[in-house]
Amino acid sequence: MTLNRRPLRPALPAAAGTALRRTLPAAVVLLAGCAAQIQLTYLSDPPGATLYRQGVPVGLTPQVVSFPAGEAFEKGGQCVTIPAASAKWASGAQAALPDQQICPPQGLAHRFLFVRPDVPGRDIDVHFAIELDRNRIMQEQADAARRAADAQRQRAENERRRLEEDRRRQAEAARQAAKPTTCTTTTQGNTTTTTCR
Repeated sequence: MTLNRRPLRPALPAAAGTALRRTLPAAVVLLAGCAAQIQLTYLSDPPGATLYRQGVPVGLTPQVVSFPAGEAFEKGGQCVTIPAASAKWASGAQAALPDQQICPPQGLAHRFLFVRPDVPGRDIDVHFAIELDRNRIMQEQADAARRAADAQRQRAENERRRLEEDRRRQAEAARQAAKPTTCTTTTQGNTTTTTCR
């Protein structure tokens, strides 16, 4: 999911920015021609909290969100402000992260952990996380069974096609063998010649 970008703010004065641009990691310099994305991984303890970005629910943690780095980040060495995020667990417990400054030397991949506050209802949130994990495992098993069934169907279809092609070839060979043959025999003196067509 791509999020709305706030205006880029320089982290350093212009003179310092020049020195910083010279020390950018090679990976950022190599990506200058690409539309680089900052990858934000949001985790929670326990997992399964609803992630909100700018008040909009994004999904359950763990959740990976891409944020456009922008040309000023890639080429100019300027920092980008990542909007605040929050997490809300099934019990209603909440935690928040303020706006984050991401600068080129820090790279493009970042992880944030929401730690559940010590309020009542932790057992509800842990149970919810266990159920999510159980559902994920069951979904993976169902997906694996579906892939195995698809592969079996494909093998059966391939075998059916092979047998059909073998039957077609055998029928063609039998048809060729069953063609009426016309033979002509001629005798001239002691020599007999037979010609078949």
